[in-house]
Amino acid sequence: MATILLRRGTWAEWQAANPVLKLGEPGYETDTGRLRVGDGTTRYINLPAFINADDIDAKIADATGVSDPGATQDTAYGDATTATFDTDGRGEIVIPNVPVADTGTVSSIRVRITRNSGGLSTAQVQLLAMTRNTSGDFVVTHVSPTMSLPVGPTGQVASLATDFEVAQGEYVGLQIQSGISVGYDPNVGSGIGYYYDYNRSDIFTFAANDVITGMTALDGNAMGFAFTLTSPYDVADSMTTFMGMLNPLMGKSIAIYGDSMASGYGVTFGTEDWGSVLATRNSMTMQAYGVAGTYLSSNGADAVVDRYSTMPSGADYVTVFAGTNDANGNVALGAEDSTNKAEFNGALNVLCDGLLAKYPISRVAFITPYRYSAAFDPYIDAIVARCALHGIAVFNNRDRGGLDWSIAAQKNALGYDSTHLSVVGHQYAARKYEAFLRTL
Repeated sequence: MATILLRRGTWAEWQAANPVLKLGEPGYETDTGRLRVGDGTTRYINLPAFINADDIDAKIADATGVSDPGATQDTAYGDATTATFDTDGRGEIVIPNVPVADTGTVSSIRVRITRNSGGLSTAQVQLLAMTRNTSGDFVVTHVSPTMSLPVGPTGQVASLATDFEVAQGEYVGLQIQSGISVGYDPNVGSGIGYYYDYNRSDIFTFAANDVITGMTALDGNAMGFAFTLTSPYDVADSMTTFMGMLNPLMGKSIAIYGDSMASGYGVTFGTEDWGSVLATRNSMTMQAYGVAGTYLSSNGADAVVDRYSTMPSGADYVTVFAGTNDANGNVALGAEDSTNKAEFNGALNVLCDGLLAKYPISRVAFITPYRYSAAFDPYIDAIVARCALHGIAVFNNRDRGGLDWSIAAQKNALGYDSTHLSVVGHQYAARKYEAFLRTL
């Protein structure tokens, strides 16, 4: 069988010769791994190169600040420095209420010494890796060897290098011999921070599949046990970071208020509605506050102008898609400066003020109804005008929605009925709303 060899040389040799490769003629750089293909006129060093895996890693590193995508990363769990209150000190078990986020190695531990009743210079410790069963008890998957932790006087944070492998989702616990107290602080943190027990006869006896019962949940307490997890740096992580820099929606949260156009009427909500499609595609957390049949104004139960105030705050993006029922119900527009929530302009003024107060640093936007008939124009115009005075961006479905409901072919292709979108329609709209939100 014949062997085909490409024209080749080091990058330095190519630079020195700098030939014109024939159209389609490849040139291979033996030291960089890059390949360039001639066009018959351009000198070699001016030809674009096909980049290799090392080039891709370097570009990711430049974008994310990670110099070696194959390196490891350290994640600290807990903070032993703040725990200054004394615990019992008679053979303690401490379990932070946080499972590890990645598979890796517990490479070091830190223990706040709040009592050393025996004047010990070393203390026997052992690490536990655990899952939790349906009853909430900790189930041991494996244990470390017993290790000697160098300890000193009260107030010291003792540390020890370790090599204890744990899997993503497992909990890491510490057992420590009698005579040493692991500190805590009831004034730091909120929620259940740690599980704790002492004076146990079973300390250092646990093995795989053993269930640890009798642990006390400590509400809001910071314990004097912390550890560092060293895990492989995944190129996928850097790509996610890189894409997050390019895509401002990536990993953010979005609150969607509105009527049936926001609640996914006619499709499977949570998977097929435009909000879920948009959120899934951008790894967003969606807070859905759409209620079918409701008005933006206060003409009816659960109106958007009232509903928003009872919902949680803090979303990165907030959208309002409402007004269709107001137009169908011929709700009075009212004066442009109205604050009467029963009037459309008044409800818009109140809602815009309220949203900006509730979400002062969020990206707030409105989506207008589609133009089903000329009767919708005053309501669409009102949304655009009121939002403009409040500095709120608007996606105008009349002008930019790309759907003319009077054209039967479009309505049949994108509509579920004469008003609502089909599955295909939601996908079509999601692309448009997604592009709009990225501009905010």
